[in-house]
Amino acid sequence: MDYDAKFDRPPGRREPPRDALTRAIEALAGPVRAIEPLAGGYSNLHYAVETARGRLVARVTQRPRAELETELALMRALAPAIPTPRVHGVALEHAELGARLALLERLPGVPLARVEDALTPAQATALAREIGRALARVHAVRFPGCGLLTPSLTLARPLGAYRDVWLELTRGYLADARARGRLSPALHAELRGLLELQGRAPSLLRELGPENQLTHSDLNSKNLLVEERGGSWRLTGVLDWEYAHAGAGLCDLGNFLRFEHEQPPYREGLARGYLEGGGALPGDWRRAARVLDLAAMLEFLARAGERPRTEATARAVIERTLRALAD
Repeated sequence: MDYDAKFDRPPGRREPPRDALTRAIEALAGPVRAIEPLAGGYSNLHYAVETARGRLVARVTQRPRAELETELALMRALAPAIPTPRVHGVALEHAELGARLALLERLPGVPLARVEDALTPAQATALAREIGRALARVHAVRFPGCGLLTPSLTLARPLGAYRDVWLELTRGYLADARARGRLSPALHAELRGLLELQGRAPSLLRELGPENQLTHSDLNSKNLLVEERGGSWRLTGVLDWEYAHAGAGLCDLGNFLRFEHEQPPYREGLARGYLEGGGALPGDWRRAARVLDLAAMLEFLARAGERPRTEATARAVIERTLRALAD
């Protein structure tokens, strides 16, 4: 799947001078033999690096320090139960780069998005089953409530019931002037009706399941690494934990199946693997997962700046969700 055809990259991302990047990496990992930009990554810049320590990935980010620290702490805590990159070095404040730098293990495999169109139905089902089992292990990590995480992997501020937090957040996006202007009046009215107290969304989320699970929140085929072994594909990496929080793990299933109409047949294998791994799914889980994914689509529409591909994608996902809920 071509995510660049669906989403705009954030404006203003500046490539660091190569000599400054080289010096920053060498301060953490010794002599650099080669640096090549990596495709993918919408919030950060990534480079494939050859050093004395081996093959690494250099992540250059402008995101807040605490967010990077939290992400790295999560990756350390999840290994080896989940295939996440080991952290080889960090520069949380780098004056010459004007950014933060993390050196990560370069895991084997390629992004699933790059190969999924060539998967046979049997391969897709088996791989989705493995992803489902891994996702159940992620969601088995629990917190005292829902909310954002700190670098010590505690809740920054415990919030109320996830269902109520989600409804308040989503209604806020829907009231936002930018989001409202990027929706047709008919689509806006239909969403407003869906979110009303007696609408379909509160009803579907009534049996949401656990609301204090570790949730990746950006689980899609560009953030999953896979590798072919003996004719079958295996999961080798789960990347980019920067949006992870404590919430309803069902959000991750909705995210992964966001473009289900364009993907191989993942759903059955994903659900089966998730249940095998100890996860629990409400009876109407697919519709509930679709509803939860609406918050991300409305957040895209509420962002400042013009992102035509992202906005078109968000509207298309919203329209498909409303059609699916009406069936």
